[in-house]
Amino acid sequence: MDLLVLGGTAWLGREVSRQAVDRGYAVTCLARGESGTVAAGAVLVAADRRESTAYDRAVDRDWDAVIAPVLAPIDIDEAGRERYGEAKVACEQLSAAGVGDRLLIARAGLIGGPGDHTGRCGYWVARAARDPEGAMLVPDSPNVPTQVVDVRDLASWLLDSAQAETTGTYDAVGPVVPFDAWIEQARVVGGHTGPVVRASPAWLLEHGVQAYMGPQSLAMWSVEPGWEGFSARSGAAARAAGLHHRSRTELLVDVLAWEREQGLDRSRNAGLSPTREHELLVELAQGTWAQ
Repeated sequence: MDLLVLGGTAWLGREVSRQAVDRGYAVTCLARGESGTVAAGAVLVAADRRESTAYDRAVDRDWDAVIAPVLAPIDIDEAGRERYGEAKVACEQLSAAGVGDRLLIARAGLIGGPGDHTGRCGYWVARAARDPEGAMLVPDSPNVPTQVVDVRDLASWLLDSAQAETTGTYDAVGPVVPFDAWIEQARVVGGHTGPVVRASPAWLLEHGVQAYMGPQSLAMWSVEPGWEGFSARSGAAARAAGLHHRSRTELLVDVLAWEREQGLDRSRNAGLSPTREHELLVELAQGTWAQ
């Protein structure tokens, strides 16, 4: 296949490109090239996709497939997190206008696995391994759903779908795992045998702990009203269309190996620092917050 990847220098795009090269595809990545290098064997076409002439160097070929995680213009030049959903909808609509019913729309949920620079899916297993005998602070939200699709599984399915000319709209999401089950799997993989200390969501929020993502957060934990279904989508249609998920244990083992390479004590983009976790555990034990 002659494959065009819009992007290809960041995480999912590079993994798609790497697997495509391994399959013997000719891979061209159209990107600024500022987020990193393209996969070995792929060709970079340097272009800023925000400019009207960005695609000029890609229109003279008959591509077998185009993989396009792009942000389309809405009513502003660039969209931040607060307009993320609107930008994605605009992207889908513009793509459909361009290629009609030949389009595959893959609505990915939380993407995890080795290389997760957001730090979300790797936080708990890395935390377990960093201090295996120490007390671990977790939110008392045992049934909150988590849902991670491994980047390698998603990339493989996108390539399979391109080759099979699969079309349609799919929630390309991982299996739903209750929060406590995810924590326990992470503890087993990380070798954590210390106590688990549970804090109520209200106590954590009162003490400035953020949910889901970001520095000094508890990763993958969701408490905001209205987001109950965010990590609980079925994904049945994508599975029926060939999206296969490796076991959660395999995902955690591999992401822990990557986390060790990065350094378990490094500053993280998601999760509590060791110092902040210790402070919270002390405050919780002292009962300094009136329930």
